Amino acid sequence: MKKLWNLGRVKQIIEEALGLEITHAYEDVAFVEHSAFIIMFDHDDLNKFKCYFSKDCSDNDRDKLFNKIEAASPRNQMTAVNAGTFSMEQLDNEEIKLHFHDEN
Repeated sequence: MKKLWNLGRVKQIIEEALGLEITHAYEDVAFVEHSAFIIMFDHDDLNKFKCYFSKDCSDNDRDKLFNKIEAASPRNQMTAVNAGTFSMEQLDNEEIKLHFHDEN
């Protein structure tokens, strides 16, 4: 059975916290404009989402961004998790492969 992610709530959180938009969603991943971070929905808790920050994002910027997301999440009945970093690999056929680097 396909899960129904709370994409609408997460869009609200990202817009409220940072003034950014989710530009694309595919399965359990949502891409945020400027690609400083991406969202991965939690498979065990529909009210939780993971933030993966670009490896190119400085620790200071990452902390600032996540603190704003974390503060806006409870107002929208969601929990944000600072899960780690990600990188992208360009494949030969114009597809990209995401690599997630969990902190836990």
